[in-house]
Amino acid sequence: MASLLEKIRTAVLANAHKLIDAVIDLDSIAAVKQHIRDLESAMDKMEEAAIEAGGHRRTVTRETQQLQAQITELNQNIDFILTDADQDNDHLALPMEARLAALEEEHQAIAAGVEAANQVAQALNEALSKVQAKHQAMVAQLAKLEAMDRAAKAKEQAARTMEQVSEMDLEGAGASVDNVAAKIQRRADVADERFDRAMTGVSGGFEKDVALAQAEARLAARKARLTSNPSESDEPKASNTITVMVRGEPVEES
Repeated sequence: MASLLEKIRTAVLANAHKLIDAVIDLDSIAAVKQHIRDLESAMDKMEEAAIEAGGHRRTVTRETQQLQAQITELNQNIDFILTDADQDNDHLALPMEARLAALEEEHQAIAAGVEAANQVAQALNEALSKVQAKHQAMVAQLAKLEAMDRAAKAKEQAARTMEQVSEMDLEGAGASVDNVAAKIQRRADVADERFDRAMTGVSGGFEKDVALAQAEARLAARKARLTSNPSESDEPKASNTITVMVRGEPVEES
């Protein structure tokens, strides 16, 4: 049993130390996760081995106590036989002494097993504690790495977006807007010119009608003077003011 425990101790502790030192080879989040899974598997095995070692320690401790009780009882019986003042029964102490010697030898062997069991159980418990501490540190490190990875991915996405924006022809777009604005302004200038010309035509037509009416009124006044009676030239002349209505507005001509 002692050699079996030593084999368990050697295998488990070697694997534990390997796992603890393996972190130097980690270079990715996936590797960290796998290392954590390896640590968890090792903890399960180490805990089982520690339980077995603890159970073996209980067993050999109990057996040692039982042997010690038997040895104590045999010693008492042998002493009683040899000191009971009856030498005829001293021969009974001989097989008991032989039995005592065998028990003492067995007790020494089991006592050594108890010491080995204590050492194995202690070593396994200490190694388990180290692996558990390493596991907790790796879990915390994984959370930190995942947070950093998310931040890096967000920055990478932002960088890609900015690169796409920078690839757009922003200057060309500005030039296009300017061209459209200039084109609209030219249309507006043409429309203003057209409107001004239309208004000039309307105003000119109105002035032309007024001038024509005035000319007609002058001709009518002239004709009236030329055809009037000469005898009446000495008489005070009546007012020659003629009122002409043009588009509802009175136009007077003397």
